[in-house]
Amino acid sequence: MWPPLQFVNDVRKHWGILVTSGAAIGALGIWQSTGHFVRAIMQDVSFWLDIVNNKWGSAPEAVKLLPDDWSTIIYQAGKISPELRRQVEAVGSSLTQANFLITQFLSISPTFRDLGLLHQGCRHLSEAAPGLSRVIAEFEAFESSH
Repeated sequence: MWPPLQFVNDVRKHWGILVTSGAAIGALGIWQSTGHFVRAIMQDVSFWLDIVNNKWGSAPEAVKLLPDDWSTIIYQAGKISPELRRQVEAVGSSLTQANFLITQFLSISPTFRDLGLLHQGCRHLSEAAPGLSRVIAEFEAFESSH
């Protein structure tokens, strides 16, 4: 499992101990981990936007824009506010679609690739980027206020 997600899972497993022996420190650790995790996703989105727009010939063989435990980020966002949770869900939907389209494009032989898939994937990445920026700003605002 990806290290930031492993940290979140470990904190979740030991939440009772954290609540009784240092809830503030535990909560801060959760939010800091989540914020850094979302920033890493933003870096992946920026990387793929650059590949899709300018360097398709140098694309890696596989794409994975969302981690397996995306639901943890949705859950943590919901603890901050319902609006942030909705934003994270919308970003997740766009990234899921982009991931699917890029994967589909990559799985086709280069001589038969459908550029329509590429353009649709780019559109979904472009839709996700501003939402991810807002999510990052919300997590950072929460971190700085706690």
